[in-house]
Amino acid sequence: MIGKKIRIEIIILVLIAILGIVISHGYYVVRTRKQVYDVISREIDEIRSKFNGESAIYIKDIRTGIAVQYNEGMTFPSASLVKIPVMASVFHAVKEGKISFNDRVKLTKRHKVGGSGKLKRYRSGNSFTVEQLVNLMIVESDNTATNMLTDLLGFEYINRTFREKLNLSVTNLSRDVMDLRSRNIGIENLTTAGEMGGILEAIYRGKLVSDDASKKMLSILKEQKINDRIPRYLPDDVLVAHKTGLMNKLCHDAGIIFTRKGDFIVCVLTGKYRKTSYAKRFIGEISYTAFRA
Repeated sequence: MIGKKIRIEIIILVLIAILGIVISHGYYVVRTRKQVYDVISREIDEIRSKFNGESAIYIKDIRTGIAVQYNEGMTFPSASLVKIPVMASVFHAVKEGKISFNDRVKLTKRHKVGGSGKLKRYRSGNSFTVEQLVNLMIVESDNTATNMLTDLLGFEYINRTFREKLNLSVTNLSRDVMDLRSRNIGIENLTTAGEMGGILEAIYRGKLVSDDASKKMLSILKEQKINDRIPRYLPDDVLVAHKTGLMNKLCHDAGIIFTRKGDFIVCVLTGKYRKTSYAKRFIGEISYTAFRA
């Protein structure tokens, strides 16, 4: 009996020792990463000082929670970044039984708009599944596919989902994408770097809509074909799940970079710059600086 008691005490002591080692290691990792991110923050300060335009930056090491933020709450027109929460709204609608991924949506003349995407060249009357439209909206940033989905769900449902399900207080959908007439009178879709970062982290952690839905959304984001911003200076074998946004004097990218050292979120929103090429390089430089951490 005494021997058994001694063995239990030894086991407890060993477990306490192991726990202490784990905690110490975790503290060391966080402290080390914090030091690295302090250096990165100074480098980003220098890059920002040379950028002739507005910018908002949200970078977060997902494992440690360490973040580098500049103007993360600053409101920007979202351009095509709004397609990420629109995608999440579609997944919510499927979960609630409002629609199915196999439902077909008919293309009409009203849906067709300029900018990114190939659906604008298709004849009115063609129909596409919801699943096809979601993939086109994200992977090719198809504006017509986006308008077909927003028409299917409705602005009221989408904005209510933004607020109540996605916990977005700023991000909204006030008009169709490429509705320049509404934009010219001040009706705008808005977001922040911080809210984009938050929705990406929820997807990464499997907490947006459901674990299965989050995995599917992440896989779609990984197929992004527009790679001239966040992935711009990254090695070809580095995986990025992201979504770009581009309009007149607006250039954004928001995504998750997967590395052997750990995965992290990068959201960079820019506006009022001289040339779009400068903004794209700026986003690429910020991304590469974070990648080196």
